[in-house]
Amino acid sequence: MSLKRISLLSISGLVLCVMMVAYFKLAVLSGYYYGVSDFFKMYQSTLFYYSGQNIYSADNNLNTPFLLLFLLPFHVFNYAQASQVWNVILILSVLLGAYFALRPFPQWHKNTLPLMALFSIYLPNSSTLACGQITPILLVFLVFAWLLARKGNDYSAGVLIGFLCALKLFFGLFLIYFLCLKRVRLVLTALATMIMAFLISVYVFGLQSFVSYHTVLHHITWYASSWNASFYGFFTRLFSNAEGNVPVVVAPYFTTIFTVLCSVVLMVCLIGLWIKWGRQKFDNGFSLVIVSMLLLSPLGWVYYFPLLLIPYVVLVEEGNTWTHLAACFLLLMSTQTSGILVPNQINTMKQIFMWGGLGFYVLLGLLGLLCLVSYGVRRSEKYAISENLWCVIYIVIFVPSLISLGAIFRGIMACH
Repeated sequence: MSLKRISLLSISGLVLCVMMVAYFKLAVLSGYYYGVSDFFKMYQSTLFYYSGQNIYSADNNLNTPFLLLFLLPFHVFNYAQASQVWNVILILSVLLGAYFALRPFPQWHKNTLPLMALFSIYLPNSSTLACGQITPILLVFLVFAWLLARKGNDYSAGVLIGFLCALKLFFGLFLIYFLCLKRVRLVLTALATMIMAFLISVYVFGLQSFVSYHTVLHHITWYASSWNASFYGFFTRLFSNAEGNVPVVVAPYFTTIFTVLCSVVLMVCLIGLWIKWGRQKFDNGFSLVIVSMLLLSPLGWVYYFPLLLIPYVVLVEEGNTWTHLAACFLLLMSTQTSGILVPNQINTMKQIFMWGGLGFYVLLGLLGLLCLVSYGVRRSEKYAISENLWCVIYIVIFVPSLISLGAIFRGIMACH
């Protein structure tokens, strides 16, 4: 093994260890700040349930009843302990998801450690862990569903897809995708899983919990937040002043019109592509689902961006040097999305089109690149970039994440 190789692995191992220590330290500290993270809302629902109240009594929990079902065992812990256990599960899920996402491509296996180290630094991961969001767990299920579906294990993949749909509704786009591929067994298995999840949730929480959940979804007042990368979020920032932001044009009805128009056009194009590609371009089609579901969901937050690991892996694997560079640029843009602007802070053109639109542009860029690669971009070694230069490129990409890491350590020190 060369000295350069030993150095790369050593540095990667050190970075990964440092990140894990930082994250585990934050997991311990997070439990002492009652009500700060989004996990608090989920934990609060368990308290409501065991006290005989509606699990949505606080009116600020956007998680499905089925997801909350799995939080019930956390009732045996106090909030500090529950938060710490939850965050440890999320941290381990980040590593597990990254590791298995690389398994389909043997030529990447020698760089598993460096890539896992980079993914641990990735800023949307830091934001997700800071918020206590479920994204890392979703990533693990999504990666396994992808791997099983690639191998034709429709029943197992269907169970996982149905499970994901029951946890987060926007995963339902996968049902349309697999219908286009005529994988009926997978779709039926997913639907059966969703029905079972619904019935179990109704048995435990009652049908009223779904009515309350539907009501909560109609009380959201932060669609215009800069973290919302969806069609609806972007057009809300452009046209609506309902949430206190200052739009380019005050025309709230344009928000709905453009959202519906873009969603319909995107769906028609996707269905046409999926039917045309069939199973021949499975990875590309699967990746398009992940990107599109965040655009189509009114709540396509950037803390779901770790799910984009699969599209990035597919792009780098199937594209050429230029599409790889373009993917790197989008990856760099996605590390700039952590500075959240709430609606009443969005009042300039720069905030609307730049900081408020970065996540949206990343998703659009990934859509374009995936389609470009799918339509015959050929690998070319003529302009191949050396391995050393790729290292420099990826260091530059993750500089914003390293800056954020510095903020993490400052936060840890401030807590002592």
